[in-house]
Amino acid sequence: MSADARWIFLRHAETEDNVLERLSDDPDAPLSAEGEAQAAALADLLGDCGAQALLCSPSLRARRTAAPLAHRLGLDPTLLPALAERRLGALAGQTRAAVRAGPLADRLTSWELAPPDGESLREVAARALRALAEQPPLPVRVVVTHSGVLRAILGVIDDTPEARRGELRVPHATPLLRSLAPGALEALGGAVLRTTHPGSAPRPPSAGGPR
Repeated sequence: MSADARWIFLRHAETEDNVLERLSDDPDAPLSAEGEAQAAALADLLGDCGAQALLCSPSLRARRTAAPLAHRLGLDPTLLPALAERRLGALAGQTRAAVRAGPLADRLTSWELAPPDGESLREVAARALRALAEQPPLPVRVVVTHSGVLRAILGVIDDTPEARRGELRVPHATPLLRSLAPGALEALGGAVLRTTHPGSAPRPPSAGGPR
């Protein structure tokens, strides 16, 4: 029997949008000065984790977060478009407070309902889990991605109730370790594709990445 694989999930380090609590799916948003310091600290924290692969969102903030750790591990990051932040559509550029006070508040945290021109958390989970399941088997991997992606996939992995997945706390630059049996991600991704809320029509998974 194959041993479980260790997956170290990371949200990118802090950005200026995060400081302002402004929702963003901008692939070119940079890290703040604090975020650059957080990224450097990750290299010390995880430099001896033994990872054989570093999977990364193509967004600038994720790549900048991964760079010091990649150097320390001697790895070239593998950029996966399916790990890009959730497409926020009509919510992009607004503060969290403004969204929660407005008519689209439920679209921010709903598992099944997507913002206008955006993605639902279920769609994000489907495309991200599928991409991770397609990676070759390795004992230890690091995944650098975004809060929306991590709420979606960790909500599925941990079997968090759907109503709570959109509110999961995902701190910046903090390792979130999961041990997963071979084939687990493929099975979970398939289950996400087959499951929708009662009365809602299934929607095809997004190809991923910001517009």
